[in-house]
Amino acid sequence: LPSKAYTQATLSNLKLVALSLIPPLLYSLAIYDSKMPHNNINSLLSTFYTAATLGYPLAFLFEIALTTLLRILVFLISEPEVFRLTPRVPLPVLPWVLRENSYRPKRITLFAADFVTSCVAAPFVEELVKYKIVQWCAPHLPKNFIVTKNGHASKKQGGAAKTTNDGGNNNNSSSSKKRKKRRLSLQPISADDGTSHSAPPAVININPHITHFLSASLGLKLSDTTRRILLYT
Repeated sequence: LPSKAYTQATLSNLKLVALSLIPPLLYSLAIYDSKMPHNNINSLLSTFYTAATLGYPLAFLFEIALTTLLRILVFLISEPEVFRLTPRVPLPVLPWVLRENSYRPKRITLFAADFVTSCVAAPFVEELVKYKIVQWCAPHLPKNFIVTKNGHASKKQGGAAKTTNDGGNNNNSSSSKKRKKRRLSLQPISADDGTSHSAPPAVININPHITHFLSASLGLKLSDTTRRILLYT
């Protein structure tokens, strides 16, 4: 394209990207409450920036890896004869180049592979990335529960009490402790000082959490929309 036409096409693509941001910005502003103490605008911008720059590439790579694995499992269950194309065709790229190798899978196999990848894997990866980004960028968000390990303190006390026993008992007790799994549990945080469990848990407003998740979602959608517009226009 000539320089002038190329500039006009670039400006047109930028306008499309800007227009795609209007609907999510409107409902984000409708939910955002500046009076909430945990709705820090700097934290929201950090969440948005991290999701757009770091979160989208991570989600893209994780989705490719997970969808490839799920497609291989679907073909392994439904059409194992497809693996006759290996090792001529590398296994990681096999689910994506079947037509190029003159292989036509069954319709039910394609439906199952598309359903698992589009309706299960992709939403799971996207929501997981949003969750981790909010955890990284907004660790100050209030919560009612804290994750603890069951029996951690009691094991220490039990170990101190058994130091007077003979060496054989100590060895047996230590080996049994190693075999025990530490299970995670949720303990309520009281409203008074956050340490004792006598008071009921404090009431937490969900607005800061929703606002930060919307910021992460807006960052991911901005990168994805920009990629689609620049790719298909």
